[in-house]
Parts: sequence; structure tokens; C-alpha cells
Amino acid sequence: MFVNNNHPTERCVLVMDVGNTSIKWALFLKNDIIWRGRDHEIDDHAFEVHAVYFASVRDDSNNLLLLEEVGKRYPNANVLDLKVSAVACGVENAYSEPHRLGIDRWLGVLYVHSQYQGTVVVVDAGTAVKIDVVNSDGRHLGGYIAPSSDMMEKIVGLEYRADPIFRSGYDKYV
Repeated sequence: MFVNNNHPTERCVLVMDVGNTSIKWALFLKNDIIWRGRDHEIDDHAFEVHAVYFASVRDDSNNLLLLEEVGKRYPNANVLDLKVSAVACGVENAYSEPHRLGIDRWLGVLYVHSQYQGTVVVVDAGTAVKIDVVNSDGRHLGGYIAPSSDMMEKIVGLEYRADPIFRSGYDKYV
């Protein structure tokens, strides 16, 4: 457990980045990351958590189950379920239905705009490649999301091997 005896009022904040393929965790004390992990790695640790920031691109039913588990694990923590909005932190969302923009992309846009007030292009290359543009006035101009190169190779490979010519013995050349 991470407790600073010199400053008992300091609070540990757990940040959850819930993606479609994994959950990433980071535990902060002030501005320092004091632990980070993925998926079930957190099961081996008993942290005293005061607040949880929950950012998820999963569907509502999955999120409800995850939030219930978080509530059980950290019953005294204040849980903030982060959502995309039309306007936040000086940025206006380009989407007419703001909730259709993933929270991961929105938080990236908000962070980069807070650091660089000029026109910026935000690129996040993980499981998917995400690109968003924000102008110097804080207007989100939209963006693009595409599968990563690894995911594209898997998709193409699956389609390639499904072709009848490869099922007839030519797949040894692939």
C-alpha cells in the first residue's frame, strides 16, 4: 500500500483506461505515477485509493460491470466516470453527437490542446490509429480512426487464407 506518512492528506488517484482489447491502470500520488499495470495485474495489489478516474470505450453493460467491481474493490473511493461532452476545457467537439467520439480520443484532444494552444494534430497509434485535429481557437475539426498495421495484417491475412485457392494447398507460400 502506498501511504505517505509525512502528508496524510495526500490522495492516491487510480486512472483506468478501458479499451476494447485491454485495461490499463495507473496509480498517481500528486503528479507522480507510483504504479502502473494492465488487465489483471492490479489483482495482486492492495492500494488505498481515494479517487478513480474511469475512461472507457466499451459499451454500457460492460462499463456497468466494471464500475461495480471498482466500487467493491475501492468502496471509499470517489469514482468519476469520464464522458465526452460538446465543450470542455476550452475545446468544442466537432461531433453533432459528442458521445460518438471515443473518450480516449477526447481526452487526448483535451490534453494536447491544454499544452499547445496552436493548431495541433493529435496522433495515437495503439490497437487502432487515431488522428484528430484541433485549431488554435479550440475547435475540434474532426478526426479519423483506422486499424493499426498489426490489426490490418491480421485482417488481410485472414481474408487471404480464406481464399479457395489457398485452401487447396497454395497456403504454404503465404
